[in-house]
Amino acid sequence: MTKLSNAEKERLKKNNEMILYNLGYNHVNSICDETDRLLEAYKDIEIPERLDNWFKNYNKKFENKQRRKRITRKLLNYSKKIAVVLLAIVITFSVLTVTVEAFRTHLFNMIIQVNDKFSDVKFEDDSNAMTNRYRRCRSFNYLY
Repeated sequence: MTKLSNAEKERLKKNNEMILYNLGYNHVNSICDETDRLLEAYKDIEIPERLDNWFKNYNKKFENKQRRKRITRKLLNYSKKIAVVLLAIVITFSVLTVTVEAFRTHLFNMIIQVNDKFSDVKFEDDSNAMTNRYRRCRSFNYLY
């Protein structure tokens, strides 16, 4: 077996390309002819209306699903960014609270602040408590 020269390799390569081009061209022409023949044969076929409705409904559901996926993906990306920002804010305030004395005392005073109306607990002796509850509940009607 002899080694082929570069000119011979180039000639064989062009010959193969020409053969493949001709095969492809003829195949495409036969496919086009068959498609035209099938188009003529199926031109008079009527498509039922319910099939159109089914396809429209299916397509609408598919588009809604795709839209929902896009919105979910965007929401997930935004929520990740918001979580990072909130984490940075929480870390910043935590560091400030731990390191700055004035900030810490103001925060603890705000937490411990006593309001007379809401944070005061009063103990009273009410002997009529049960009768008052009974009077309030007596006005309700119960259906059995």
